[in-house]
Amino acid sequence: RASTRRVIGAALAVPSFPQLASASGGATAGKYTSIPVAKRRYYGRVKEAVYEWLLLGDAVAAADFQSPAYTEFFSDNVRLSKGRRKSNCVGDEKACTEDAKYTSRWADMQLAMSLLGNAFRIDASKPPEKIVQVRLARSFFADMEQMRKAAKSKKGEAAKNYYASAKNTLEEFLNLVDLPPTNNEMYAAPSDTAAETLCKGDYCI
Repeated sequence: RASTRRVIGAALAVPSFPQLASASGGATAGKYTSIPVAKRRYYGRVKEAVYEWLLLGDAVAAADFQSPAYTEFFSDNVRLSKGRRKSNCVGDEKACTEDAKYTSRWADMQLAMSLLGNAFRIDASKPPEKIVQVRLARSFFADMEQMRKAAKSKKGEAAKNYYASAKNTLEEFLNLVDLPPTNNEMYAAPSDTAAETLCKGDYCI
């Protein structure tokens, strides 16, 4: 797997979890994204995350928590935005330059799964915690954080068990967001994380 930094398709403002209100990649705060739109926005990121997560599993199975497959999954190596010079800025290079922003694949997986799951609500008045897909996502996140704690404490067997539990939950989540299970060949190679854009004339969504 290439260790070069990867760019997520569009510049995204990543909030702290578990806030979802204004992180829907363009949806109006307080509203929810339709399922077709959510699939176009988040499928690529979820598929890429699953691909890298499965590579992480090989490291967990070997209790090799220093391997690149493990450390890079949690490292800030996914570029959210390019560095740029601020327009009409008066000052030196440092004052007028905005640094590139990065996040980890793990953080982006949490965000993409949460936003995708949130789109599968039947009742618009339902809060995220009442949506099955969101609850499954949060259960997956919890197991993964326990796995990280076990790995940090060098408890290899416990880490494997938490990873296995997380995998069972992830399979349920993928099924309920209309994605294939983790053994599908879709996850055998990296995915394009850019949001799919549909255009008709000059109008694009």
